[in-house]
Amino acid sequence: MKEDPRHVFGAWAFVMGIVIAIAIGVFSLLFTMRVLDPSITTKQIHDFNTVAYISLIVFGILIGVLINSGEKSKQYLISGIIILIVSGFGRGVVKGTLVGIKIGSFVSTIFSAIAVLFVPITIIAAIKTVFNLDK
Repeated sequence: MKEDPRHVFGAWAFVMGIVIAIAIGVFSLLFTMRVLDPSITTKQIHDFNTVAYISLIVFGILIGVLINSGEKSKQYLISGIIILIVSGFGRGVVKGTLVGIKIGSFVSTIFSAIAVLFVPITIIAAIKTVFNLDK
């Protein structure tokens, strides 16, 4: 049985989304800390964060449409909820415990970016699960 190309593309989009979320989280913090460019203005940092997080939301919608199908919607919904809960708790715990070694902010920002990516994926999975209840 041949795999549906849409699911293969969706799986790759999912992996790329995680990688992009991690990169956005790291770059967002590096810009905020003015490590990459000390002359960067607060407005430029705000503009970068706005574009980056809006692109994560759009990418999350795209991934949600591509990978959430029929019988697998429930699995994506449960997985998405778990990721959102863990990233939410992880942000607070990591930020509070890893402050001394200055990595807490990095990990916290990455968790935030992953949460932004997974919110639309989870919402789309929930909607698809509700529509599949009648089947």
